[in-house]
Amino acid sequence: MRAGHGHYYLRVFGTSIAMLVVAASLSWGAPAAAAAANGKKFKDWQVRCETYEDKEKKRFDQCHIFQAWHHKTQKVLILHLAIAYPPANPTRAVAVMTMPLGIYLPAGAKVRVDEGISRDLTFERCEAVGCKAGFPVQGAILKEFREGLNAYVTFSDMRRKALTIKASLRGFSAALKALKP
Repeated sequence: MRAGHGHYYLRVFGTSIAMLVVAASLSWGAPAAAAAANGKKFKDWQVRCETYEDKEKKRFDQCHIFQAWHHKTQKVLILHLAIAYPPANPTRAVAVMTMPLGIYLPAGAKVRVDEGISRDLTFERCEAVGCKAGFPVQGAILKEFREGLNAYVTFSDMRRKALTIKASLRGFSAALKALKP
């Protein structure tokens, strides 16, 4: 598996952000700095901004940082890890991880930084682009992401075999700072 940025990652994370936007029913724009950073890379993290409409049809940008991994030969998305400040609570970052359809859902997913503690995650839903699990990026895990070298995301395939994907944290702090409201 390799890190890459496929064309359909917009569908992968965009759906989750769109749901946050609709749920928030707010007209909130991305900070000018974040929108200006659209497409910018911070070592292993990239900023992506998308335009949405609120319930009053006002357009606004929502930005997130992400990494994506695809299968080497099948070019199928294995993991998409995205972090954003949702409109409903623009001071607290949240992560949304998208994993492929067909994984073993009862096992859930886990995330840990370096040799730290493993945190259990529950799958929230599956959509055409994959199954999603999310978590708030605050407190201890935020500190770990800022200070760590790698995050490890583990989930089980349809044969119940655990798969672990290593996500580099190089550039995470600078990328997240670019989103800061």
